[in-house]
Amino acid sequence: MTPFDTSLVPNGDIFVGGEWRQGRAAPFASLYPADQSLNMEVSTASAEDAAEAVEKAHAAWKQGAWSGMKPHLRALVLYRIADLIMQRHEALAQLQRRDNGKPIGETRVLVASAANTFRYFAACLETLDEEVTPSRGDYLTMSVYEPIGVVAAITPWNSPIASDAQKLAPALAGGNAVVLKPAEVTPLISLALARICEEAGVPKGILSVLPGKGSVIGDVLVRHPLVRKVSFTGGTEVGRGIARIAADKLMPVSLELGGKSPTIVFEDADIDHAINGVLYGIFSSSGEACIAGSRLFVQRSIYDTFMKRLVAAARELRVGDPSNEKTQMGPLITPKHRESVERYVAIGLEEGGRLLCGGERPVGDGREQGCFYQPTILEGLTNQRAHLPGRDFRTGAGGHALRRRSGAHRGSQRQRVRSRRRHLDARLQTRLARGAQDRGGHRLDQYVQAVFDFHAVLGLEGKRHGPRKRAARHSRIHAAKEPLLGLE
Repeated sequence: MTPFDTSLVPNGDIFVGGEWRQGRAAPFASLYPADQSLNMEVSTASAEDAAEAVEKAHAAWKQGAWSGMKPHLRALVLYRIADLIMQRHEALAQLQRRDNGKPIGETRVLVASAANTFRYFAACLETLDEEVTPSRGDYLTMSVYEPIGVVAAITPWNSPIASDAQKLAPALAGGNAVVLKPAEVTPLISLALARICEEAGVPKGILSVLPGKGSVIGDVLVRHPLVRKVSFTGGTEVGRGIARIAADKLMPVSLELGGKSPTIVFEDADIDHAINGVLYGIFSSSGEACIAGSRLFVQRSIYDTFMKRLVAAARELRVGDPSNEKTQMGPLITPKHRESVERYVAIGLEEGGRLLCGGERPVGDGREQGCFYQPTILEGLTNQRAHLPGRDFRTGAGGHALRRRSGAHRGSQRQRVRSRRRHLDARLQTRLARGAQDRGGHRLDQYVQAVFDFHAVLGLEGKRHGPRKRAARHSRIHAAKEPLLGLE
């Protein structure tokens, strides 16, 4: 068993209203996905704990020590959080490796990303402008922004520390109180981050971290009348349910959901870059990513050559011990999730798909004890087949299996991409960025877009008499420049 620093999460307590204590629900056994060994037992929160956390968060927010603090002073606290994360960089990376089985190379990047997120929003605070707007009479008009109040942040298990930072940093920067609900199976890194926030000077009550069942804690948080905003990353159907409740409450939400994201490879693409980009897009994080490129469309003129090289490269990926510096793919998160992947691969084969590589559990080097699964590529299935479930980006063949299809014409490729409405990301592999725009960027815009509103992300409300900030919309165009999986 590879060691990790348990002092980051002593006693396995939960964090409620600025106090470390045992939760009222049954404890949870945190297991290492690579060999199912015990990390530690973690206390979990009950519905009563969740309600208490919200009430204490609201009281702390109303008290004003945080919400009334000058923005540049809140920025100093966020900078301290970032500094403490980097001071414990290796320990946090090893903890996340144990928490969800990612290779150590990936977890080190994610820890640095979390620190950078806190630094970014600290810098935003130092440049946050309010406006004196043109007067329409003998009075002064201005646009000001105020914190929303209590924000519920619900994060997934695939990249905990990065996801936590992406929700905590902007909400705290805006002067809000936050109740963080980490995924049930990955509570350790979130608890460690809470200790860092506490040490950095986040006032008591402003942050709570509640490990436990999402169906219990998440439901309380979303429905609680004192929760003024929900930020959720996870499955599409759960996101729909949150949106319905939010509509009844007239509450804003931020939803990052999943889907089956497409990649299109054109004949003018740099083949080496395109292959590495496709491999990284689906097999990094063991395919457990909301933007995993689980559908691939290749122009017919290069299809056979591209597929031959892609399959060969997939077979060479190093699947194994996440603590090994050379490992490129770790295990899946739980045995149950691996069984789900296996089930959808089997359905794909029953429906006429052809297995080009993978489709089985690896053996040797102790991998039989963990949740490992070989990188898998299926060919010859249509867009709407059952092995491509769109309801949850955490389940199904998209977790590890990659589907391939050729396309004769650009128009037909775009049509196939658009035929599935639920995807969070899309990639075009071509040598020319202008060609990417001409070949589909604008036409895919209604499906592939990111909407960013600086003040909404910070959890700030604009006063009615102030001008509304217009959100900028843009397509994400990838011109064969994806990071590599340690490949030359």
